[in-house]
Amino acid sequence: MKPTYILHTILIFVACLFLASCALQNNATQPLVTALPTSPSVDMATLISVSPSPTDRPIQTPTLTLIPTLSEQDAIATFVSLIQKDGKCSLPCWLGVTPGQTGFDEVENIFSQFSPIAYTDFSSPMASIRVFFPNFETATHDIATVVESAENSKVSRILVAASTYQDKNGPRDYNNPEFQRLLQRYFVPGIFTSHGPPEKIFLDTTLIAADTAISYPFVLWVIYPQKGFLIRYQGNNIKIGNNIKICPMQTRIELKIWDIKTSGYEEFIEGDRALDISTSLGLQSIETVTDFDIESFYETFKGGQLDSCFETPVSIWPQP
Repeated sequence: MKPTYILHTILIFVACLFLASCALQNNATQPLVTALPTSPSVDMATLISVSPSPTDRPIQTPTLTLIPTLSEQDAIATFVSLIQKDGKCSLPCWLGVTPGQTGFDEVENIFSQFSPIAYTDFSSPMASIRVFFPNFETATHDIATVVESAENSKVSRILVAASTYQDKNGPRDYNNPEFQRLLQRYFVPGIFTSHGPPEKIFLDTTLIAADTAISYPFVLWVIYPQKGFLIRYQGNNIKIGNNIKICPMQTRIELKIWDIKTSGYEEFIEGDRALDISTSLGLQSIETVTDFDIESFYETFKGGQLDSCFETPVSIWPQP
């Protein structure tokens, strides 16, 4: 073999080794880059994201949209508007809360917006709000609401008490025109106009006045079992000769609202000691103690005025 040919062979072999070494070094220091398309139709976030498996996906929990706390002026205007106007909330809805539909966790959100004008308390399974009119310092009437929770975390029932008085420490004043105007929808004429004839009407006036200068309370129940609410009116008896005069538009008002899907009327009555229906000794149906039946009572008081009254004989009721 010729020396020149051997030399050329050796030089070619060394050159190949050198080129191979350079290629390995370049691959180690410069990563391979694949260019992505730059077309506007390409979603870059989609290209770089990794779709999680079903078990990797976060659990989406619905969150409440917080209602901001209102100013004192706006709070009183909004609250009065909810009381006086139908809007989207008519019984058995109260202040935007409906038993069996509204979640209990929503109640604090709804009530908190009125904190500048109200006392509120939120301690599951109950929440309460009490609003004074015209304000805390000079109140002559108030509306207190208690909301109770069911096991399914929905509101189970609502209890409302609206009272009027001469002042915070004074006696009740059932002739307060501001109170009557505020709650006009919830006195007998307003309820009859909005909801038609009730299914049941009861009266109790066992504490009658032996002395005409003394007033004793009567209680009138107007009940809508299929709609899930009843109203309890409490006012003063007026003894006139052999009759007791009762004026249902000059009273304290209590609303009892419940979820008809979980509680029937009888079950609700038995479970509510404050109603006094199941324990009242003097309880009588309206047909038994007056000349009215439910239909005639409804027709008489549907358009009644604040001074509309009816009478029941003293002789029917137990004497004090």
